[in-house]
This record gives sequence, C-alpha cells and structure tokens, in this order.
Amino acid sequence: MKRSIRSLFSAVVLMSLAGLASRAAAEAPPPPKGPLTGYVRCLGVLNLTDDQKTQVRGVLDAAKPNLVALGQKLKTDGAALKALTDAATPDACAVGNALLLVKADGKAIADTLKVVHQNVEAVLTAEQKLRFEGCLAAHHPRGAAAVAAIEEEGSEE
Repeated sequence: MKRSIRSLFSAVVLMSLAGLASRAAAEAPPPPKGPLTGYVRCLGVLNLTDDQKTQVRGVLDAAKPNLVALGQKLKTDGAALKALTDAATPDACAVGNALLLVKADGKAIADTLKVVHQNVEAVLTAEQKLRFEGCLAAHHPRGAAAVAAIEEEGSEE
C-alpha cells in the first residue's frame, strides 16, 4: 500500500514538473539566429539612443538581403563541392574549381560583414565602440586574440 501511494505521488510530481517545464519552454522567445546574431547581442548592452537604434537597424536591414543571398550561395556551392568529392571517381579539376567558389563565397561574406561592422561602429560613441569590441571579442569562439589577428589581417590589404 505504501509503495503504491509513493509511486502515485512520484508520478504526480513528475507530471507537474513536466507541465511546468513545457509551459516555460513555450513562453520563452526563440534565440536569435543568423550571421548577425553576435552583433545584435553585443549591441544590446550598449545603451543605444533611439536615434542610434534606428541607424543601426537600418544598417543591419540593408545588409540582411545580401548576406542571406551570399549564405544561400555558399550553401549551394558547398553542396556541389560535397557532391563532387563524394563521387566514385572525383574529378580533381572540378573539385578544385568548386573549392575556389566556396572560398570566394566565404570571402564575400567576410567582406560584407566587415562593411556592416564599420557602418555600425560609425554610429557609436568612442565608449560604445570599446564596449562593443570587448563584447565581440569575449563572444568570439577563438577569443580576443583571433579578433585582433583578423582585424590586423584586414588592415594590411
């Protein structure tokens, strides 16, 4: 008898917790996605004025269609490269050309993101720029040293 009451109580508690967890998950907004997610997250901590928010939103909205198109091109070219390399007898010339296309797509995305970054920074104050750079460096997968190396590489061109 005690065992069945304990089992029933455990089942009720587990069902209640599952219901609470599913309700909390349903109410939580979906996390942002896309190539500008890091920028948007870091811009959120800068206490931008309404005018700055409008200008930054304009920069991001203007860049979004181009970035989406470039991302789709990268996805398509990447799938073509994979198909070529998965062939029974891969053609080295075709694989090389497809690899060059994928590399060019990546460079086009990086160049577009660099322009977006410059345009966003043009809207920020000096203090906001420092906080923005610090946030981006802190959230970069390879850390601040990688961000500095990327910026240094870009300034040499």
